[in-house]
Amino acid sequence: KDDPSQIITEPQSVARQILPKIYWHNAYIDLIRPATILEQGCCMGKRCMSFLMGPEDNADIDTPEQWAMAEEKKRAQLAAAA
Repeated sequence: KDDPSQIITEPQSVARQILPKIYWHNAYIDLIRPATILEQGCCMGKRCMSFLMGPEDNADIDTPEQWAMAEEKKRAQLAAAA
């Protein structure tokens, strides 16, 4: 389990507990060196790292209504922490 060298040929046919952990790319944090784009012609580069976030830190924002909901969620988090 969680060994990237092990390939599960039929993941749809095994128990979910056997499958490795997966992570969702939410595109919240992107740090890119201009040199990477200029030298390699892409924004990923050769070193891609992750930043783990909990569900309380995620907000899907595609509309003005979702923006308002995310602001309210953040205000509530800040008030609770105060």
